[in-house]
Amino acid sequence: MGPLIWQFNRQIILAALQHKPDVVWVDKGIWVKPSTVRKLQGMGALVVHFTPDAALQYNVTRAFLQSLPLYDLLFTTKPWELEEYAQRGARQVEVVLQGTDVKRTRPMGLSEAEKSEFGCDVVFIGRGETHYTATIESLLSLLPDLKLKVW
Repeated sequence: MGPLIWQFNRQIILAALQHKPDVVWVDKGIWVKPSTVRKLQGMGALVVHFTPDAALQYNVTRAFLQSLPLYDLLFTTKPWELEEYAQRGARQVEVVLQGTDVKRTRPMGLSEAEKSEFGCDVVFIGRGETHYTATIESLLSLLPDLKLKVW
């Protein structure tokens, strides 16, 4: 915690005061302080948290753990974390799936250059972290002919 985190939370409150939202959607709110969640709710906003990551295993912060019971609704993509969310005081947690809407991301024609650049069997898009590297290396050791792209 420090000046950057305090300023970040002040900016959230200032934006809410200006725009008066009915709902505040927090993506991976590891730096959102409990006082900020309470102030937003005090302004009449429903405060919702979403993360596609394992929120209680990696990237855990004191601010997130203290705010967790305050959120009106939390969305996770990790059903195996539901019990721990409840143990930590989460009031309502919903599991959402990671995926795509094939109506919006329909197959598109690619040029040969695009096929060469993007063509693969599997793609990993994310931040380089030790546990991701270990997973990718394990996958490649099992499937050495796999065409993998890392972005």
